[in-house]
Amino acid sequence: MSSTEIAIYAVETKAIIHVLWGLLLISSISLIGVSITYVLLRIKLRSTRRRESQLARHVAAQKAELAPLQERASSVAALESEMAALKAQAKRNLAIRDKSEQRLVTQNAELETLRQQIAEQQIELDHLRAMIECGASGHPTERRRAA
Repeated sequence: MSSTEIAIYAVETKAIIHVLWGLLLISSISLIGVSITYVLLRIKLRSTRRRESQLARHVAAQKAELAPLQERASSVAALESEMAALKAQAKRNLAIRDKSEQRLVTQNAELETLRQQIAEQQIELDHLRAMIECGASGHPTERRRAA
């Protein structure tokens, strides 16, 4: 082997070593990038799982709150139907009361008319009694005055 061949061989070896060092450097940088990406993904995965468990607890709490609300909604619906029935009953009672008041007014008017008739009849009866008393005593002058 001549010195030129050795020099060429040394230059080629040096170039190969530089290429290998470059490849090692690129591989190291790639490995570091992959490691950083892996760590970031693990952190993101952990926070996502934590958020998922938090949301699951929140959903469970919402479901627990939903059951009493549904019961209250059904009781409110029942109360609304009862309220509608009570309103209808109140309307019927008002109509009955109005009719009763009208009947009472009519009956009071009839009663007042009957009282007036009784008063008139009482006056007439008193007048007739007076006439009878005058006629029973036998005085013709008293009969004429009464008439």
